[in-house]
Amino acid sequence: MDDNNAKFFYEGAMNLLKPYIDSGKLVFLSNQTTPERTQTQSWSTKIAHKRLDNLIETYGYSPQGMRLDAI
Repeated sequence: MDDNNAKFFYEGAMNLLKPYIDSGKLVFLSNQTTPERTQTQSWSTKIAHKRLDNLIETYGYSPQGMRLDAI
């Protein structure tokens, strides 16, 4: 992590999301839920775009395929 605030954001977000994850209402098909896997180095839009394109392709998200509710 190259941004100290990212740690605090991650912890706050996961505290709110955890009950939904635990109940199965919120599912991460990629299993990318650790701080290292959810953050984009240097806030790079290029890296983030490439990562999202890869996830969309890998899991078949599309209007005709797997439904993607949130990013």
